[in-house]
Amino acid sequence: MFCLNAQNGQSAWSAPAAWSGAEVWRGRAGFGSIVDAGSVLLALTPASEMVVFQPGDKAYTELARIKVADTPTQAYPVIAGNRLFIKDKESLTLWTID
Repeated sequence: MFCLNAQNGQSAWSAPAAWSGAEVWRGRAGFGSIVDAGSVLLALTPASEMVVFQPGDKAYTELARIKVADTPTQAYPVIAGNRLFIKDKESLTLWTID
């Protein structure tokens, strides 16, 4: 994951190695998703981790990283108020955001 300056196309920052294509589940790279949650962004990784980070023009600031499922996630995370719904291969899980 990385950030580009829209005015000049220059790279502003790139995320740590954990985001640079190394996220795998059972040896296969997968797709992640990013959802706007107001002052932070939520990123669901291919390894079924929810990463909470602050967007910024100068740096990637990770605030939390939580394992949200034991099997691959199969849909975008859904935010409804202070609730977060995560769908994996076997279940739909409700998380409460404080």
